[in-house]
Amino acid sequence: MNSKKEILLDVLNRLIETIQPQIMYSKRLPNAVRQGGSVQTWPRINIVLDGVYESKLVLTDRPETVRAETGCTMVIPAFGYAAPTLRFSNTCLSLVLRENYLRLVYHEFDAELQNDWPPMVEYHLEDTLSISTVHAFNACVHLGNAPVGSEILSEYYRLLLKLIRADFIISEGGRNDKAYQTYMRVVRYIEDHFDQPLTRSAVGKALNLSESYFTKLFQRYAACPMHEFQMELRMRRAEQLLNESSLSISEIAYACGFQNTSFFIRNFKAHFSVTPGRYRAQLR
Repeated sequence: MNSKKEILLDVLNRLIETIQPQIMYSKRLPNAVRQGGSVQTWPRINIVLDGVYESKLVLTDRPETVRAETGCTMVIPAFGYAAPTLRFSNTCLSLVLRENYLRLVYHEFDAELQNDWPPMVEYHLEDTLSISTVHAFNACVHLGNAPVGSEILSEYYRLLLKLIRADFIISEGGRNDKAYQTYMRVVRYIEDHFDQPLTRSAVGKALNLSESYFTKLFQRYAACPMHEFQMELRMRRAEQLLNESSLSISEIAYACGFQNTSFFIRNFKAHFSVTPGRYRAQLR
């Protein structure tokens, strides 16, 4: 059986050498609040390898259903909207840029089995991820607003894949063991429910983990306690809504999981050294 690296390297080679990209940029929803996990916390690129990938994306100003086939590359910014329908069989590669690593996930989805997107191969590229690759990824995510043609977009996209491949080849696979994979399940659960009240026992129960094991995972891999990690996600979301929506401060507080506006304002000021109102005023 091929290793994770061999499978993913074959996929990257195929994307670079044989598949012609068709790039599609999804946007954030105007004045968006959480919508059942459809708001993606981290920037990502979903690439269809075979079959039909159907998803609701925001291409103009509201979600619309899009059917993507081989070569279609869906670029989704942080807190962008994307909701796959899981109606058609396909294979795809997802690239998700986190704070300290790049997550590569290769899916084989069989619509008849309704297997709910199990990752066939999941790899966290951290030990050799270069700053050039990070910058290229972020640039690729934002090129949708640039006055350039599809040919330039395709060239830049292929450059990004080549940079990822170069980093990937020399990676020794740091943080790809079973315990870390379990920790990432916890992280994804918190990301999907960051606007809800969470406790270690509740998260552990939802993922069939004991509270003691959950605590050990966070102590081993996280740079902060769970409540600080959740607060960071809430602050990132609040900053985005202040920048890109006309929601009131109290509406933003509620969208980010705060039932008390004063508590939200105190936490925002502690995080950004300025109140939400002053932060928004400085943008004008």
